[in-house]
Amino acid sequence: VNSYLLHKQAATNMVSLKIPSPKSPVKQYDKYTIYLVKLLFVLLLLLLLPKLVSTKGAAAKRRRRLDKQFRILKRDCEESTSGEYKCGTMIYEENMSCVSACVSQACHEDIYAGNLLEDGEVDFHRARVFENCVKREIRAEKRKGVTNASR
Repeated sequence: VNSYLLHKQAATNMVSLKIPSPKSPVKQYDKYTIYLVKLLFVLLLLLLLPKLVSTKGAAAKRRRRLDKQFRILKRDCEESTSGEYKCGTMIYEENMSCVSACVSQACHEDIYAGNLLEDGEVDFHRARVFENCVKREIRAEKRKGVTNASR
């Protein structure tokens, strides 16, 4: 019983010992320096944020403008009743080949020449490839400064 009490007393003495913590060698900064660093970080973010936002917005705006130009070209061809292509006089579901040839003869030949669309046929993959081809043409014309008035 005596050894038990000694062991218990030794365990409680060990718990009550306080070990001093060593001083850290890290330099303490005053509160004004910390505020200054935070302020500079916020200013840097505010200066860089418009650059990041405007870059993405400008690209999206160019894509929307290009999509709109393509849709206008396609709509004009779908509704045309005079000229070389009279797609407006045809049944809407059956005039896709006529419309694609009207929008861009070069892209139409590149994409559909080997396997023409049948009346009423819809090929989504080739339609997407055709749309991208026409948009490349529109971009190239825009770079050259040529207007779409010739179409």
